[in-house]
This record gives sequence, structure tokens and C-alpha cells, in this order.
Amino acid sequence: MLLGVLLLAVADLECGRPYRGAALFCALVNAKHIFLYVSPVFFVYLLRGHCGCTFGGRAIVQLRLPELCRLAGVVISVFAAVWAPIVGTGQAVQAARRLFTFGRG
Repeated sequence: MLLGVLLLAVADLECGRPYRGAALFCALVNAKHIFLYVSPVFFVYLLRGHCGCTFGGRAIVQLRLPELCRLAGVVISVFAAVWAPIVGTGQAVQAARRLFTFGRG
């Protein structure tokens, strides 16, 4: 099922719906953090394709700031909606320990 959500997010990006694709991918990463491996591809694709990050002849970055701010708002709102109940109940530290279990060896 989660692979289907990933494919739906990719299809949304290809169909010109970057905000919905980014929201689906953020929900996917929050559901299963193994999909963090795919996040650099999403980041570069959205930054270059949607936000217009191009490099001029003199290595000057040209960026469409309103699109970047809207995209950041979508990502932050999805993460806030997912993490608000966890932070509100005071279990953020326990959730972080369970997500990133570096102590197991």
C-alpha cells in the first residue's frame, strides 16, 4: 500500500500537481521513515522543476520564492499535523527514540 502512495505522489508530480505530490510524500515519510532514501530525489525534482532553481551563466541561483514558500508551507503543515498529537501528549522524545534506534547496535 505504501508503495502505491509513493507512485501516486510521483504521478502527481508528473501531472503538474506538485503540492499534492509533496503532501503525499510527506505523509508517506511520516508513515514509514524508510522512504527517507527517496527524499533527495523528490527534493531536487521539486526544487528544480517547480521552484525554478536554475543556475545562470555566472553560477547565480535564480529561484522563484513564492513557489518555494508555498511548497515549504505544505511540507511544514503536513509534518505539523502528524506530529502535533505526539508533541501535545509529551511523547516526542519517546517517538524519536523509536524512530531512530541507534542504540541497538
